[in-house]
Amino acid sequence: MVGFGGAGCRLVDLFLENDLRSGTIRCVNAIAVDKNAESLENLKTIPASQKLYFHPLGLTHQEEYISTVVPEEVISRLQGIDPGDIDAIVLCGGLGGGLVDDAARLVAHIRSAMIEPVFGLFTLPCTAEGPAASARAGAQIRSLKPILDGLILFDNEFWYPRVREKVELRQEALSTQQRRLAFQKPAPLPDIREMIYRELNMLIVRRIGLLFRAGEFSEKSGAEPAEVVLDAGEVLNTIRASGFITVGYAVEPVVQGGVDLSPRALLRPASVSVDEAYKKASRMVDLAKRAVQEENSVPCDPSSARNALVLIAGPTQEMSMKGYMTIRKWIDRTVQGEVRAGDYPVKSSRFLAVVIVLAGVETIPRVEALYSLADHPGSLGIRPPQSTGDETVIVSDGAGETNIPIPGSPLSLEKE
Repeated sequence: MVGFGGAGCRLVDLFLENDLRSGTIRCVNAIAVDKNAESLENLKTIPASQKLYFHPLGLTHQEEYISTVVPEEVISRLQGIDPGDIDAIVLCGGLGGGLVDDAARLVAHIRSAMIEPVFGLFTLPCTAEGPAASARAGAQIRSLKPILDGLILFDNEFWYPRVREKVELRQEALSTQQRRLAFQKPAPLPDIREMIYRELNMLIVRRIGLLFRAGEFSEKSGAEPAEVVLDAGEVLNTIRASGFITVGYAVEPVVQGGVDLSPRALLRPASVSVDEAYKKASRMVDLAKRAVQEENSVPCDPSSARNALVLIAGPTQEMSMKGYMTIRKWIDRTVQGEVRAGDYPVKSSRFLAVVIVLAGVETIPRVEALYSLADHPGSLGIRPPQSTGDETVIVSDGAGETNIPIPGSPLSLEKE
């Protein structure tokens, strides 16, 4: 994973932290690229050798900098990873930021030097960040979508209010606890905005991290062999060459380890009761509906998706084959093309989760709104983006060669 700018680097750092904490199976290698030295220093998990600092030169305004990111240095770090350990390259960043303008240029160079598929994982800006950021994000999506194998989107505008409410309740509970312990000196409360964005990043890490680990098995990791294996190849076949990708994720705690020693329970047959089997199937179906309709990374029209992938994760005894088949049939009737599905049993988990990936999604209202802002910047007092597009890189995809234009200058979206 390659993090671009402050937002992308913090996200990749959290991916690596979660990966190291998750067990013996390593799924993530991380590289951070930023023009802010302090932000790079604050990353807790990414090794110093994988942090690349590029300082902008010739500044007039902070957003109008001459590109100093050297693609060869990033590619050198990527090529230093054992080729057998790379299934795909994922670029991460916050759309609307200036450094993401360099991502299109980097993608072109990566494609000319490496054979692995290249995906993007990008967050859409909140409207509170201003119309300039939104217009820039729309222009960046347009430049990135055609040259990436897939573009995974997460809408901060959609998720921010939910996360803010959750964080504020947590802050209030912590403050109340400190007031009760009046004899102790109260510790300073964490910055609420920082907590909100960390929680937003955790929402991304949880759903994408499960996909990274699908099909991986180690007895030491707490995972069990899957009934229906869904490995990295299946995931890549679903999302490759698919345009926009959304990832729905719904999770629910499960009760484990409790033993009922009542006489009635001891006389009950050891097999699962009909009522219990129904409840397990119903719970899985409900989680799938939530994942698509309420907990999607960005709201969209599921029927406009080309392909889909379903992953069930959690303790084996809490899964239901009937529920699994019901979900698969529902998604199969919803999307236009192929549906792949599988399970990821984790015996040590206290949660049951359903992940539903929609690939090749055509109808995403938020993206259309960002496109509109990028197309009509004058109505908001924003200069339209400028790009010379005079440089190209020849990319071979096995079927022929394609000239990909590289912007000769970054987008300029300053207010007049």
